[in-house]
Amino acid sequence: MQAQSANQPPDALQGSFVWRKLVDGWQLDLNTPVGSTLARVSVTPRGALLEQPDAPTRGAASAEELLTTIFGAPVPLDALQDWIDGRVRHDNEVTKLLRDSQGRVMSFEQAGWQVSFDRYGDDGPGRIRLKGRQLDQDIDLRLVFEQPASRSE
Repeated sequence: MQAQSANQPPDALQGSFVWRKLVDGWQLDLNTPVGSTLARVSVTPRGALLEQPDAPTRGAASAEELLTTIFGAPVPLDALQDWIDGRVRHDNEVTKLLRDSQGRVMSFEQAGWQVSFDRYGDDGPGRIRLKGRQLDQDIDLRLVFEQPASRSE
């Protein structure tokens, strides 16, 4: 991820994540470059929880609401499950939707984010790029899937 404020050098963060589909929701672990877990977000129909080492568990009605409370700006985490599978979430206005010759989504704009997919495999895109502006910073987030088959578990 890269974030840049006006007249400032960009801040870059690197790490990895583990995405798990659950019977009634999903779970996302955010890890440091050396593999330590920084945070776990779990989402079910009952709501979203954020767990961090040495911090109290925080909850909200949805992942997006939870992260908006924490960061002070909306993060499209609720749509991420659809995006990982190469789908567009249709509960928000979608513009500039482009598909390839096989009908797969290539890019679109939604909820203030420009989203593009490429490197498609059997389970969806192998890479997702998100560009948006939050808290007066230009955000450029790139997700690369090393093991796309694990997304279906």
